[in-house]
Amino acid sequence: MNNTYNLDWVRSRFDRQGPQLGFQAGFRDRGDKDLNPDLHTPKNLKPAAVLIPLVKRPSELTILLTRRTDTLSVHAGQISFPGGRVEKYDLSPEDTALRETEEEIGLPRDRIETLGRLDDYITRTNFKITPIVATVTPPFELQLDPKEVAEDFEVPLSFFLDPANHQCCTAAPPEEVEVVIENGVIIVSSDDPDHWLNFSAPLDDETPTCSSET
Repeated sequence: MNNTYNLDWVRSRFDRQGPQLGFQAGFRDRGDKDLNPDLHTPKNLKPAAVLIPLVKRPSELTILLTRRTDTLSVHAGQISFPGGRVEKYDLSPEDTALRETEEEIGLPRDRIETLGRLDDYITRTNFKITPIVATVTPPFELQLDPKEVAEDFEVPLSFFLDPANHQCCTAAPPEEVEVVIENGVIIVSSDDPDHWLNFSAPLDDETPTCSSET
């Protein structure tokens, strides 16, 4: 059991002030350009929101993730949080995230408690995404939209927050990268000779391996 990153710890992060935490909405825009300095910020950004669902499992908090289907026109096959673009009838980014989550994976709002926002994130595909952190109370049974979501899985929050598991790699263009989940392991790979990448992240407390070259 990992008690370091429990619910009290998560709540405290939203109660504290300070730009070094990066937990206060509106501090600054993050995005793809953070690791790609030559990337220009797109114009005419489309607002969107995603839910970062922290599932309250008995042993520890886990993050609920999805893999998008390979047939989508944007971000096909990517590991993602449930969410989507803001519609005119949405009352807030929280409303967008909750609506999209229910539509994509069938998780009802009465199982979700929103805690706060992270910094907005700008993608090279012209989206400005507001991440909404929330807790999810089991039990629940997901109903995936087969047009949008290929599968769902959970990863311990402690795994994501452990610096030993943070990796920065040179990757091939998205269309040349394959993402699969096999025997409880996320595998990202590319055979492109100019942008070779091999990355694997186990869905438990083991350390992932990553190697790359250009």
